[in-house]
Amino acid sequence: MVFRAHCGGATTKGSSFPRCELREMAPDEVNRADWSTDDKTIHTMTVRVAITATPRKKKHVVCAQIHDADDDLMMVRLEGEKLFIERNEVGEVMMERHYQLGTEFELKIEAGKGHVRVFYNGEEKMNWKVSRDGCYFKAGCYTQSNLKKGDDADSYGEVVISMLQLDEINTEDQ
Repeated sequence: MVFRAHCGGATTKGSSFPRCELREMAPDEVNRADWSTDDKTIHTMTVRVAITATPRKKKHVVCAQIHDADDDLMMVRLEGEKLFIERNEVGEVMMERHYQLGTEFELKIEAGKGHVRVFYNGEEKMNWKVSRDGCYFKAGCYTQSNLKKGDDADSYGEVVISMLQLDEINTEDQ
């Protein structure tokens, strides 16, 4: 699937940047997912993804994130060639210093038992002790630029997802 968000595109409430993303839903496919990082259930999103384009001026794109009830908890973000995990309150975790556009990688994000863990191409890059409620996964293209940042309306970010899988593993008896 190809996700493209033009810098002149529509935005959602609370954001000044355009996006084209999937949002995790509850198993009934009607209600929105809503879980806690403190759950005994391990919530996992595994995605095979390539960031294929960034805006011309501000070359920033987000391809995956965990959002909580109020804001993003963590985002996988590309700025130029720097691919990293952004955490609003804690700081960045580097995944790749010289990412080349179009390079596919596998990303696995696990949340539960009071931790969020991120794996990049099978290697654990982050194990963060954190407690948040109202969480859900998002994947796609969240372009981090707009007309006010100096980009043209037709400039865009683009993300290609070749595989996306969500899993829940109940560890209550373990």
